[in-house]
Amino acid sequence: MTRVLPVPETADGNFYSNIYTGQRPPSSWQCHMCTFRNHPLLDKCEECDMPRIFVVRSPDGITVRLMPGRRSKYINIIS
Repeated sequence: MTRVLPVPETADGNFYSNIYTGQRPPSSWQCHMCTFRNHPLLDKCEECDMPRIFVVRSPDGITVRLMPGRRSKYINIIS
């Protein structure tokens, strides 16, 4: 015999808000110039207007820094 269990309803409608999906909210980023912690959606520092720099390191030791640019989405700086 198959039994059907009722799904409880929540009064506030936040049933799915407590389910863990493995995703983390984006973290803040620290300005390379003034060290201020900025909101993750900003492309430049709130305090000093320094553009956000994305640093990527590859396994073979190459470091690439990406900054938002005017003409293209990013300007590449390789060191």
